[in-house]
Amino acid sequence: MRNCFPPATIDASRADRAVKIIQTASLTDAGENPVQEQRERRVKLGIDGREFQSPGLTGIGRYIRNFLNWLSENRTDVTPVVFLNQRCRYSPPSGRVQTVTINEHFTPVWDQVSLPAAIKAGGLDVFISPYVKMPFAAGCPVVLIINDLIPLRLPARDSGSTPVKNVYFRLAAEAAVKRAAAIISISEFTKNEAVRVLGAAEEKIEVVRLGLEPRFRPTRGGAGTLEKSLGLAAGEYILYVGQFRTTKNTAALIRAYSALGEELKDKYRLVLGGGESGEYERLRALANSLGLAERVLFTGYVSDEELPSLLSNCAVFVYPSLYEGFGYPPLEAMACGAPVISSGAASLKEISGEAAMLVDPPSADKIAEAMTAMLSTPGLADSYAEKGVEHARAFTVESMSKGFMRVAEKAAGSRGA
Repeated sequence: MRNCFPPATIDASRADRAVKIIQTASLTDAGENPVQEQRERRVKLGIDGREFQSPGLTGIGRYIRNFLNWLSENRTDVTPVVFLNQRCRYSPPSGRVQTVTINEHFTPVWDQVSLPAAIKAGGLDVFISPYVKMPFAAGCPVVLIINDLIPLRLPARDSGSTPVKNVYFRLAAEAAVKRAAAIISISEFTKNEAVRVLGAAEEKIEVVRLGLEPRFRPTRGGAGTLEKSLGLAAGEYILYVGQFRTTKNTAALIRAYSALGEELKDKYRLVLGGGESGEYERLRALANSLGLAERVLFTGYVSDEELPSLLSNCAVFVYPSLYEGFGYPPLEAMACGAPVISSGAASLKEISGEAAMLVDPPSADKIAEAMTAMLSTPGLADSYAEKGVEHARAFTVESMSKGFMRVAEKAAGSRGA
């Protein structure tokens, strides 16, 4: 590829440090050259950035963005290189974060031909793939981040699943976990899944839990702009925010809301935040068939700016998902001071701990019982809100990013060993 990377730039602070190193070098023995040592410590790190596609970011896209922002601010010794396709929209946080755009028309070719060629041209020390697949001819150590194994564990509930795709996914995943230099799992649950389902070597996997952005915190001043535009008063709605996939089990939440007593339904509307994709039309039809057209509100896509206020002002946040490799939404709600009812399935019990009221299995009747208790028992919602805020503080972008770099640098160091 031609002109894969922009010319390197050096900011003033880096230039000052370089001068100091050169000055120090003149006072040392030739065999103890700090400039050489400094160069040897530098890391050129690549990452697959195809999650940066509109509209909105997935959970994977958000943690990649947060990781790159943290690197830009805290690790001047690391040069990140983000590999994108023609549909991506990404603005680097600084000139040190480089981007490479490669047209993608057939994903396997992009994965195994175009991407490896670009990685080699860029002279990377290590490459991070946020998927259970890797470029096998990358020419440098590859670190996998395993998020979940939904296509293998719940293929019937994966809207994009086909028998051919499932076979390809399994073969690619099994090969990748064997060939990868290291593996990051975002939860103990997902680590165990990778070992049991894919045969991954347990000693190759390190668990690094994801981090929450500082913007997720309780807001003040009542209903925000989005709530006002939707006619929602603070504390008078039950909230779900996420994708409308079958694995998210949102239909069970609608049925649970329908089963609430009339007094609770009169007081609290059900608000479903998410883009108009997946099961969106079927969920709207379900709400209408249950006579809930005026009580169930679909917000459409919720922006990053609008989300903290929407979470802060709900009466309770409900997350009935059947399978998660981690589970961002309950933690985001906790950080914003919302009491949380969560499914206890898959990783959710591990990630939410005792800070959420857990429902397992997340059936409509169990969810209805939990909502009734949370909304009717004096002091219960406040208790869960307090526990949630404290629990969410343990999940930081800094700890996540340091964990990612610890694994990546160890893998880079293994090159040629």
